[in-house]
Amino acid sequence: MSEELSMSMSMFATVADYKAARRRECSGAGPLRRCADTGGRVMSEKKTIEIAVYRDPAGNPTCAADWDAGHVCKFLRTSKFGFVEHCFFGEKGDDVIERDGDSVGWLRPIPACPLWPSSGRDAARADVERLLYALKEIRGRIKNHPAYEELTLDEEIEVGGDTAELSYLARVADEAISAAEVGAA
Repeated sequence: MSEELSMSMSMFATVADYKAARRRECSGAGPLRRCADTGGRVMSEKKTIEIAVYRDPAGNPTCAADWDAGHVCKFLRTSKFGFVEHCFFGEKGDDVIERDGDSVGWLRPIPACPLWPSSGRDAARADVERLLYALKEIRGRIKNHPAYEELTLDEEIEVGGDTAELSYLARVADEAISAAEVGAA
């Protein structure tokens, strides 16, 4: 048994007292040691940390508002002598923060950023792509329905019923898909 351990055990009347003392959570060292008896239970608490987030003059999320003033996200890191910005929350390869305007504009949060969920351009683009995929799927099901016929607006009014409704829904879906594809280009 080490000298330190034998001295510490000699301070207790029984082994049970020693074990009870060992269950305490302690901080500090020597005479400044502070312990709280937990009865062998692990104690935990939740804390909230406030972190400043920034926006550009147009109100869009950004990782850095003013480098000189220190208005920079606490999770922003740089490499290559400060020429490449990275987000702490990104996976290797997906952590590079993009800029607007050919590498001279505002830094935009990556999709994995928990401070700006779904705020990055990639996340917004992915949302549009998912909606577009769903709309194309719906349009395909409408056009494959046995009651579907491609009708003009006048024909829809004249025919009526399910056939006219399906024709209308397919036409609206076609217009929405065309507008989305033109806007994405």
